[in-house]
Amino acid sequence: MAGQGHRESSRAQAADHRVEVRPAGGVSETNFLAYNIAMAGLGIGSLFFCVALYSSRLAPRFLAVWGVVGYASFAAGCFLELAGVAGAGLVSAAPGGLFEIFFAIWLIVRGFGSTTAVMVTARA
Repeated sequence: MAGQGHRESSRAQAADHRVEVRPAGGVSETNFLAYNIAMAGLGIGSLFFCVALYSSRLAPRFLAVWGVVGYASFAAGCFLELAGVAGAGLVSAAPGGLFEIFFAIWLIVRGFGSTTAVMVTARA
């Protein structure tokens, strides 16, 4: 009887040392890094777009400033994700995402403001 109890405890110990089978961690980690690096680059590049909107006055200035704030927070959130702060990228994407939705609606309704008028004359 004593030997049987020893076998059961060794089986329990063997069950505790199971190896979990998961997908390759390298692929998932590479995807995470590539995504966040690309999105940080997109956020930084979009800052130049919003600065151009601001200086050219093609859109209202409040929209351009909203875009700068939104994309700066988006880029910062991606860098924080890379630094290990879980969920920072998702939370920081909200201002930029709302800017994109509002700007798209504004463009559909109003269009770009023209700084120079182009006159087209019909030839008779």
